[in-house]
Amino acid sequence: MADKRNATKKLPVVILAIALVIALILALVANNGKNAAISANEQLAAVLDEMNTALTDLQGQVDTANADLEAKTAELATAQTDLEAKAAELETAAAAKADVDAKLADSEAAAAEAKTASEAQVAELTAAVAAAEEAKAEAEAKIAELEAAKAEAEAKVAAAEADLAAAIVASAPAASDALAGKLIILHTNDIHGNAMATEDAFGYARIAQMKKNLEAQGADVLLVDAGDFSQGTPIVNSTYGKNAVAMMNAVGYDLSTVGNHEFDWGFDNLLQNLEGAEFAVVCANLIRTADGTTVFDGNKVFETAVGKVGVFGLATPETMTKAHPDKVKGITFSQAEALYADAAKQVEELTAAGCDVIVAVGHLGIDEESTTNRSIDVLNNVTGIDLFIDGHSHSTIDGGEMVGETLLTSTGSHSGSIGYVVIEKTEAEEGVSYGMNAGLYTVKENAEAELALAGGLTEDIEVAKLVNTLNDEINAMWSTPFAKTEVLLEGTKAIVRSTETNLGDFAADAILWAAKQAVGDDKVDAALTNGGGIRASIEAGDVNMLMMKTVFPFGNQVATVQVTGAELLEALEAATFCTPDAVGAFPQVAGIEFTLDTTVAYENGEQYPDSTYYAPAKPGARVTIATVGGEPWAADAVYTIATNDFTAAGGDTYYAFKYPYTQTGYNTEVALEDALISYTQTVLNGVIGAEYAAPAGRIIIK
Repeated sequence: MADKRNATKKLPVVILAIALVIALILALVANNGKNAAISANEQLAAVLDEMNTALTDLQGQVDTANADLEAKTAELATAQTDLEAKAAELETAAAAKADVDAKLADSEAAAAEAKTASEAQVAELTAAVAAAEEAKAEAEAKIAELEAAKAEAEAKVAAAEADLAAAIVASAPAASDALAGKLIILHTNDIHGNAMATEDAFGYARIAQMKKNLEAQGADVLLVDAGDFSQGTPIVNSTYGKNAVAMMNAVGYDLSTVGNHEFDWGFDNLLQNLEGAEFAVVCANLIRTADGTTVFDGNKVFETAVGKVGVFGLATPETMTKAHPDKVKGITFSQAEALYADAAKQVEELTAAGCDVIVAVGHLGIDEESTTNRSIDVLNNVTGIDLFIDGHSHSTIDGGEMVGETLLTSTGSHSGSIGYVVIEKTEAEEGVSYGMNAGLYTVKENAEAELALAGGLTEDIEVAKLVNTLNDEINAMWSTPFAKTEVLLEGTKAIVRSTETNLGDFAADAILWAAKQAVGDDKVDAALTNGGGIRASIEAGDVNMLMMKTVFPFGNQVATVQVTGAELLEALEAATFCTPDAVGAFPQVAGIEFTLDTTVAYENGEQYPDSTYYAPAKPGARVTIATVGGEPWAADAVYTIATNDFTAAGGDTYYAFKYPYTQTGYNTEVALEDALISYTQTVLNGVIGAEYAAPAGRIIIK
């Protein structure tokens, strides 16, 4: 574009030069006449010279003009560039201004909105402040009210404590010497957590007061227990037996041996509980398998009003099968001949220690099913025992009975009666003798007891407070109903251990359902649970967890085991070996139909390892299985049986399950009581009704 402008500016100069040339030629022609003497060539040369000079000057001017023009053009281009840059800057500035204007507009709108919101918030805060001030005033009034109530409560507590102190003083029996010089051994057995004082049970508070009453009359008193104190009711089950030890400490027990139910939550748990015991624990036949040492001291010697009294303890070998086998690992109990030898050793040791009276406190019992390991078996094989205080079979021996030269006594169970043995020392010329007089205190016939309780049937106030507090805590925790039953569910010990009951059917049905839920409907054929695992009936009405924990207290879990038809037959035959007599192994079933012929005598085969029970010599002699899982039974068929983990592991008489369980067993880890609750709520819609009004007829007993 600049070249085009330069060319346009040079054109007049060229035209001017041409015009000058033409003018010079015309002048030359005009002067031909005047300059005749000059030759045409000279004139022409002169003209050309002049023209060249003129052209040269003219070219210089043109070059100068071109240079100026180019400089001006460059300046113009620079100016144009600057102008374009300024224009771009103006456009950017304009865009920025527009953006600022937009943002300013938005800000103004937001500010207006915020102002409106702020005004609303201010209004809300103002209202909230007013409400808070009102609430503060109410709170201050409530605090004042609570402080007044607190002061009143503290006054009542102080008054109650004063009354309690006065009551304790008032309840103290009057001192006398009516029983001076006598030793009275108070004894209990198989209390099973029945700690509350009722119309049928002494409870711990009355036992404590009884001891105080006798001591106040001048007697020297030893209070002993023959085992099974730590399991049976929620007040002790809820803490796995720990509460039982705490209550026995408060009562003032002097000594105890251990029962099979002390092991229901495991050997280690028992040891932990007994770390807090303030009474002696003795057992001469409980042995650590690893080194053969006894777990507890075998005996304890007491200095009494009648001289040295040596007391040793014995526990039933049936613990190995009546407790969950997994919970007694690492320990064993001497039985039969070995048991007698341990008892004889204790007599020898206590005699050598100079004891005047030797007492055995045993959890052995006298039931026929315990033959060779009963208290009477020990006494028929061991001499030198003056008194045997027994438990386990829940037998009541009022006044005691002589077995050889030994007085044998037992109180029954559940603190329904309290045993006493009065020992008097008589010195004569022919020597020293010790007279023994045994009897029972009973709740309803206490006044007729030979040793009337001073002050009547009263409770130790401090022990009653402890027991009631523990009981209230459990009731508050577990008393909410989750279902109801329209029928009485039969769980009476003698019945549920000898025949089919509706509660047994209910429990077996729940176990079968829970197992199917865990492993699949088509993977479980039938269910079985031992009658000994059912500890009470359920009355018609609301059902709560407290009842479930009472009826099914062991904390068992639902398990499955695969057995052949032959193994199942052996298990049923062994579990009913003494039926119609009651036995804890008696099977309550679901999905199984069988007949038991009690007219046929049971024949023992070999004794099961680590057990007091025997395998049946002739499986099928008494038991005939009709169906399993709705199909005809077959000896070589393989069945998956749901049960509790106690029987699955070989507990009670179920040794036939033990090996299969180690190979194919499965623990669902569903607690038995949870299975029962879920079954009731899910399948029965929270109502146990007409379907369980009577036993279903799964077991026929001839």
